[in-house]
Order: sequence, then C-alpha cells, then structure tokens
Amino acid sequence: MKKSRFVRLCCAMLALLFVVNLVSCFGGKDDNGPDYDDPTRNPFGKYENTVKITGVMEYQAHNDSRVPQSITPDNQAFIRLIKEKLNIEFTYLWKVPPTQYSEKLSLSMLSNELPDIFKVTASDYIALKEAGMLKNLATAYEYASDDVKEYLNRDPDVINRLTDSDGGIYAVPQYSDNRRGVPVMYIRKDWLDELKLSVPTTPDELYTVLKAFKQNKGATCGLAMSNKVSGSYFSISSYMNMFGSSPYSWLLGSDGQLHADEISENSKAALKWLNKLYNEGILAKDVAASTVDAVQADVLGGKCGVVIGPWWQFEYPLGTAIGNGDEWVAAEIPLAEGKSVVVDREQVEFYYVVNKACKNPEALFKMINMYIALDGMPEAAPENGYVWSWCPTQFYDPYDINEQFIHINKQLEIDPKAEGPAPENWTAHMKKLWNAYPEYLIWKEDNFATKYQENMFANIMTRVNKDGAWAQIVNVYDVKKRVVFDEFYGISTPAMSSKGAIMAQEVEEYYLKVIMGEKDIDSTWDAFVSSWRRIGGDDVTAEVNNWYAKQAK
Repeated sequence: MKKSRFVRLCCAMLALLFVVNLVSCFGGKDDNGPDYDDPTRNPFGKYENTVKITGVMEYQAHNDSRVPQSITPDNQAFIRLIKEKLNIEFTYLWKVPPTQYSEKLSLSMLSNELPDIFKVTASDYIALKEAGMLKNLATAYEYASDDVKEYLNRDPDVINRLTDSDGGIYAVPQYSDNRRGVPVMYIRKDWLDELKLSVPTTPDELYTVLKAFKQNKGATCGLAMSNKVSGSYFSISSYMNMFGSSPYSWLLGSDGQLHADEISENSKAALKWLNKLYNEGILAKDVAASTVDAVQADVLGGKCGVVIGPWWQFEYPLGTAIGNGDEWVAAEIPLAEGKSVVVDREQVEFYYVVNKACKNPEALFKMINMYIALDGMPEAAPENGYVWSWCPTQFYDPYDINEQFIHINKQLEIDPKAEGPAPENWTAHMKKLWNAYPEYLIWKEDNFATKYQENMFANIMTRVNKDGAWAQIVNVYDVKKRVVFDEFYGISTPAMSSKGAIMAQEVEEYYLKVIMGEKDIDSTWDAFVSSWRRIGGDDVTAEVNNWYAKQAK
C-alpha cells in the first residue's frame, strides 16, 4: 500500500532539518559493517544468544475471522516463531495507522529515536543515508535465502542503483510489477442489474450510472473518494486517471522533456469532471472532510456504488461488503477517448533499512527469509494466531500476482473445478487458492450453500477469475496497451526535498477548492500553474530533466 505523496514530501522536508544537525554528530556515511558474523551465512541460522530487535508498525486491523480474538501484533505467531526458530526477540517501539506513519517516523528521525529495522520512502531513505544513520548491509545481503535472492534479482537494475561505487548498500527494496499501478473499477453489479444498466466504459457513461445510483439507490457519495489527492486507495488521483491524469507523476512530452502532470491539461479536464459530479450531489457534500476511514464506512454502509482503486480492493475492504451481501464486480477503468492510465516506469513501494546503531543487521534478512518460508505452513495458519499483514518484514515476489493468474488459469483449463491436487512446484499461496476454489464455486453458484470465506474468496476474485481485478489490469496493460509511464523513478531531488511540501500543499488545497466549486477552474487555472512554478515547480522540473538526461546516457 502507497502513502500520500504529500505526506512523503513533508517527511522529506523534515528530513533535511535533521540531516544538517546530525551529520556532524554521526560523522557522515562510513562503511559500518556488522558486529555479528557467521562464516556459513546460514539464512535460517539460530542465534546462540538472544538478539533483541526493535521495529515500528503501520497498524491496520486485519479482516480474517479465523484469527483468535486474543491475538495482537505483539503476540501473533510470527513474533513467537522468530523467537523459537531464530532466537530473535522482536518488539515494537510504536504503532500508528498508515495515515500517520510518515509523520511519526519523521518525528522519530528528528529525535534520533529510530528502531533497529523499519521501512521508509525514497525521500526518507536518502536523507537517512546522507546523515550517516543507516547500517551498511553489504554483508547482511549474504544472509538472504535463495527465494529472497531470486525475488531481489528479478530486476538487477533496482539493486545496482542502490549500490555505491565502493560496494556499500544501505537498503532492501520492495519493488513490484508496475502493472499493479493500473487502477481497477469496482462497481455494484446488483444495482446495475436492478436498474437495467450496463457497466460503464467511458467517463460520460459512468456519469450516467452515478446519477442513476443517486436517484434510485440513495448513493449519497456515488464515488468512494477521499480528500487525499494521492494515496493507496480512495484517492482523488485514481479517478483523475480516467482522463490520463496522475498528479505527482512526470510524463514525457513531445518536446522530449518530462512534465509534471499535476499541472497538465488532462488534470484540468479531470477536475472539471469531478466538479460537475460535486455540483450535482454525486460526491460527498464535504469532500474536504472525507477521510479514508469515513469513505470506507460509507462503502460498507451501502452509500457508494463505484470504487476506482488498486488491484487488491476486493481483498480490502470490498471483501467485507461482499460477505454482507453486496455484489461488487471488477471492470476496466472507464477511460476518456484517446487517454491512457499512468503507471510508474519502475515501482519501488518502500525500502527496508537498518539503524546504524543496530549490531545485527543480518537479522533483517533472517526475518524476511522466515516470512517467505512460513507462507502456507501449518504453524503460520490464521487459526494459530498468524496475521501476515502484521508481520514486520513482509516481502514478496515482485511478479507474484501475475504468476498466480497465469499458472492457476492454465491448470483450470485442465481441471475446471479444481478437483485434483495442485502442482507440487506451486507456491504455498497458489496451493491455498487452488484448494479453496471448489468451495468458492459452490458459494458463487448459491451464496447460501456454503460459508463465505472472506480472505480466500476475495483472493480468488482478485487474482484468479477471468473477470476479476487482475484480469482487468492485464486487459488494459497487456492487451489494449492503454498505458503511459511516470518516467521519474529517482530519489528526491534537492528542490523536491526543500520545496516539495509547499508545492504539494498548493496542489492539495487548489484541487479540493476546485472540486467543491470554491474556485472556478477556467478563471484560476493559469494563476495556479504560475504559482506552482514560482514556489518551486521550475526548479524541480529542471532537476528532474537533468536526472532524465543522465539516465538516457
């Protein structure tokens, strides 16, 4: 799940403050290797003496009814298993909701009260690295299991770009298939059927459907849209993508230069469309106060009929709504004529880093190794208190979703009802999907014929079904090729770090005022663009294009 880029830029700005103050204290970057060394480099080697490791957490409640109610992030099975198998005693310094993580981490940076291992954005990574606050992980990388090495080397350029000229490396990147960035439309099929409407394929058709949902189904916030321009889900940018707009992305123009998309004509067109919806009461009356949590409550309360968001929305939170009897289906994002969705050229979701003061940086890899190895094992079953989303070192194959989609559907051509065993060479998660598929077919035929398994059935609707979420992404990305790329995948430039927070605030405030009709976009757009350029946009644009020119060389 991505964080709001506005929050990220605020963090970057705060990071600069402590860089200036702390470099002198820490002596800048040096080759600080591990204090522990195992000549065998055993990925699962158990420490003779207990190793204490601290971390922090983006806390979200899980949605798996199989997990005992007594389980918490502190006593869940993963924490217990790494103590038993690795002799690592892991504790959290703090836990906050995802929306507060960046701010809380910034405060920890400023006070130099960082945990041993934690995940960061690109902006925070470079600030910490330049401040000399990170451990060199060059030796720790040797403890990666074969699976983790395979995942990391799917795209060798990602690691190469992180490696210093002297071989030093200060982060573990979790990157992913950039198809994950293609938005999917989720829509109330039961409402469409009742009103004898078809799945919309353009913004104009969607507008007609949303009007009908409001008039006939009481959809008081037809689009599930929060007040955040950019974020992991319910973000304004997801809906703007229908018009080929992706704020905070850098698109290649006909002049060979990269241009900021938040000030593009596509963004202007998208905002005008959203303002039309607001004026007709299709959006929530007070969009500016629509937090992600509030929108989620509206979705689960049957007040929204359309969500445009990431590939995993069936798994969270729409799976719960489906279990409550609402019929949500996935469809391609309804694109305006001639427009394409914007996806990252290279998608690094976050970086794991280790505090320079930590004496056991290899523990990060041992915990990642264990997370991968436990997948599908009986001791890591939800019934035994294992909550994967609460694990402090989640790590996955960048292309796992597409692999599941391809291989399971190929097997279904041979065995349509999944009556036989799953192939032995499949991953544990693929086998779990396969084993749940027969029961899913019974539920799909008659919802009352068997128990609804929210976690597994939502996974199947997302990752397996030919009309599921991932299938829609494949249609847009691979078949129709209606994508363009955000070409900037470097770390924050100096102007981004020093001026990005102010620029993002300008965008956030202006967009919301335009959507709610407090500013007329036709008469104020040029002034907004000029202000954006003046407060830092021109400087950032120059630095981004300088970076882009170097990549070409």
